[in-house]
Amino acid sequence: MEARVAKIAIAAAAAVALAHALWVSAVTDDAGISLAYARCLASGQGLRLTPLSPRVEAYSDPLWVLWLALGYLLHIGGPAFARWSGALLASAAVLVIGLVPSRDRQPRLYDALGPWLLALDTTYTFWAGSGLESGAFALALGLTILTSSPIAAGLLAVLRPEGPLYIAAFALLQPRRLRWLAIAALPIACWVVFRRLYYAEWLPNSFFAKRHWDYGGFWYLNGWFLDALWHWALYLSPLALIARSTRRAAMIALPGCAAAVAFILYSRGDWMGEHRFAAHALPAAALAAGLVPPAVQELFGHRDRDAGWLSAGLLLVLAAISARVRSLDRKLNPELPLSYIAEQGRWFRKTADRLGLTSPRIAHFDIGGLALESGGEVIDLAGLGDLYIGRIGYQSQTAVRNYLFDDVKPEMLNIHGPCQYLADDPRLKRDYWLSATGAWGENWVRKTLELDGLDDRCPPRLPEDLLGALEKSTAVGARDLWLCARAHLPEKSLPDVSPLARKLAAAGTKEALDAAVTLDPDLATASKRLLELRLQSRK
Repeated sequence: MEARVAKIAIAAAAAVALAHALWVSAVTDDAGISLAYARCLASGQGLRLTPLSPRVEAYSDPLWVLWLALGYLLHIGGPAFARWSGALLASAAVLVIGLVPSRDRQPRLYDALGPWLLALDTTYTFWAGSGLESGAFALALGLTILTSSPIAAGLLAVLRPEGPLYIAAFALLQPRRLRWLAIAALPIACWVVFRRLYYAEWLPNSFFAKRHWDYGGFWYLNGWFLDALWHWALYLSPLALIARSTRRAAMIALPGCAAAVAFILYSRGDWMGEHRFAAHALPAAALAAGLVPPAVQELFGHRDRDAGWLSAGLLLVLAAISARVRSLDRKLNPELPLSYIAEQGRWFRKTADRLGLTSPRIAHFDIGGLALESGGEVIDLAGLGDLYIGRIGYQSQTAVRNYLFDDVKPEMLNIHGPCQYLADDPRLKRDYWLSATGAWGENWVRKTLELDGLDDRCPPRLPEDLLGALEKSTAVGARDLWLCARAHLPEKSLPDVSPLARKLAAAGTKEALDAAVTLDPDLATASKRLLELRLQSRK
């Protein structure tokens, strides 16, 4: 009878987790980055942010991008597909975690405690429905804990950057450690080889961009701990290692918790609220906390036969109180929703249409919704999607200013928050008009476009033989002429310039490489060499 009730309670927790995720969450702009890459891949444009963007790995969840691309291929993709996929997978992870304590016995009612802690947790459910890889990572982690499968563990490393830490931690528990580790490491090894061949890099660009960020790893972790009352039970989780009935489950929950702590301290946290980095380890943390009451019952039940049930009831009450307070606030104040940035993308698209621009270059600090809706090439001022800003860090104000206003010269740009310093540069008011202001900051448009619809990089009239004119131009002239043609002419009318791009790349100068990459964004090796020259000139 107890086994049946336990199974029902675990299934009910999974259902509540799904409902909670769909109610509290909103698709975030970071999910928009993965969606933009997935859409490009599904449409045959390759793994890039926009069809016009160079090959830069701005995402950190390759397996999730591939899953979202499948959705686009099946014509069911988009934000709703990402949201439902994540929520369903996170719900399945709740179910899997409920099966862990009873792997070698019949289920007990205590086994449902960990799943209910997960189902009620705002951090877990918000990120489950955010359109990101959190739900998929939670399920892979749950299956690794339940089955010790190296295949499930291998998925962790191609879903999140900290996945290899989880693999290394779980490998310590395996009897055939090296064999298990070799199988688990195979997916990420294959991806690293692909990354090197496709992006000409060993590491994703997000690694370089985020190494300049410091949001206080310890305080980030501390902030997460204080966010929900049930987290205090983790102080008592060592009891589960002492009690015989919970020792095995506690041991396999430990690696996931340890890997998350190590990653948060190493990465120094993240700027977004709701503690995304902690969310990925919550199946392990909830399992560890849920094992405390049965451990208390075993160790102290001879003094009070209700000790276990009282502690379990207290944990559930604390989790429910936190959910009631925090979930409503998060629903009313979601973390950088995709819809907010997508609205800006549509503003830029309408402005570009008014100015006669088919494919504008837009510089912005938030890129997911912009890449999906603007129809142009997005210059990422945060550095995730830009090789140069990613290496120097968006905080390098002088270097970013010079790069943006002297090299990139976008048709449009947005200034807000972290890039507010751009407003102080005299080149901004010299070359751009303030076109709109609002909650999103300031949107600027190049003066010549705003005044008379002409592009100051364009000749009085675009040549009929565009390819011939490009071949006769200098590297700088060819770059500007191509940007002009790309911005003002329909894509179908543009000639194939890839042979010319390869010829320019062979020249090897900074100007020639810049022109080559502008003409053909697929030249990843040329992009890497151009980056090296830009970094050298900065010194």
